[in-house]
Amino acid sequence: MLKTQGGNVLQIESEPLALAVAEEWASQEEHLHMSNMRLTGLAFTAQDNPLHATKESITTKILEYLHGDTILYWNDESAKLENHCSETDAVSAADAKIVEKWLMSYNFWALTGMQYAVESVKSVLLPYSVVTFKLGAAEAVHCATIEQKTQSETWGTVEWAHDIEQHELTARLSAGALFVYFNTRLQLVRIGCRRVRHVYVSPCTVAHVFGTATARHARLPSCSAIVQCHYAVHALQL
Repeated sequence: MLKTQGGNVLQIESEPLALAVAEEWASQEEHLHMSNMRLTGLAFTAQDNPLHATKESITTKILEYLHGDTILYWNDESAKLENHCSETDAVSAADAKIVEKWLMSYNFWALTGMQYAVESVKSVLLPYSVVTFKLGAAEAVHCATIEQKTQSETWGTVEWAHDIEQHELTARLSAGALFVYFNTRLQLVRIGCRRVRHVYVSPCTVAHVFGTATARHARLPSCSAIVQCHYAVHALQL
């Protein structure tokens, strides 16, 4: 039995998510490192809801990142373009309403994961691209840190520090995206009369989140395979 930090018995409706949380605990050795158990932490937060958040309040906080999104760059080389940009909102009210409607389509647990992903990379568009299979997590983190990479090319990098930061961001974004996916798109399937605990991902979640697989459809033996082969590389072994 696993209890949350609020003393409640953890109850997870998504079986793949439950397997992933179990894998996080099984991967711990002599000491527990809760800071690396990101799916567990998100599950605790979603169940305890210590800040008494609602879908509406989480959506509002996420939308705060939209207008100053990391990947919305200004080009000041053209005076006409600069004048146009100064007179036009980068994100219109209609655009924000569309994003709000999309966010509200998720359940509370999925929104908790989305907020975690958004706050990790200070962007709404990048997590959107990950959960809709347009970008992998590593690609999204690269987009989120282009300015830092440019500065590093000019002034050099702090040995190992920047690499750790990249892996940390990738782990956080990956965990948030998986938490969204596990709470919205997974199902158990049956083969004949035997119940088979396979996760069907279409297109392959691991391929798009982690950028490692190529198959359009993937059947994974269990969620633990995802955690062991991919998530653990970024999170559990930092």
